[in-house]
Amino acid sequence: MRKTKEDAEKTRKQLLDAAYDVFLEQGYDAATIAEIAGRAQLTRGAVYWHFKNKEEVFIAVVEQALNDQQDKKIAYTQSSEMTVGEKLKAILALPLEMAESYRLVNSVPELSARIPAFLDVLHLLQERKQNLRRFFKEFLTEHTQDGSIRLHGNVDTAALMLFVIFEGLYYHGTEQSDICVDNLEDFLSVIMDFPA
Repeated sequence: MRKTKEDAEKTRKQLLDAAYDVFLEQGYDAATIAEIAGRAQLTRGAVYWHFKNKEEVFIAVVEQALNDQQDKKIAYTQSSEMTVGEKLKAILALPLEMAESYRLVNSVPELSARIPAFLDVLHLLQERKQNLRRFFKEFLTEHTQDGSIRLHGNVDTAALMLFVIFEGLYYHGTEQSDICVDNLEDFLSVIMDFPA
């Protein structure tokens, strides 16, 4: 019985990986269950064993992308190999590092306006954004108190500026890529210093 569950999980992951690629390449509307199954080298029946329809597949792909983004942020935050400045820069760079993932997630607001099934995933996306704003404030508060960050203004304004930079990179990266990780150093220097 255990092997069957493991096989089912492996098949589901295979489908989600294939669907991620198909949705990125073709967009939600043009993507088909047949294309997803073919890309995963599985049957359409295998897709329907795991998901009721294309909407469910898309929701699962977006939820996985959001979880991957969150996991990356947590990994950077908890890294013992990085300085506070490097952690902050790496977190801000996530929309550039994971541009395809963010592009996929960025399609949710437009799709949810016409496909009601996506409203729950839109709420999840909005919740993640609120959590990110809170995260920036907590991160700055903690590290201004321990002396590893010196802000040029107050915590609330600095946290909002970091959020705006992140959001700007999030949307900017879906359209063009003329901003790179090196620019983040300049952005941060306007907001704060990292005393040695």
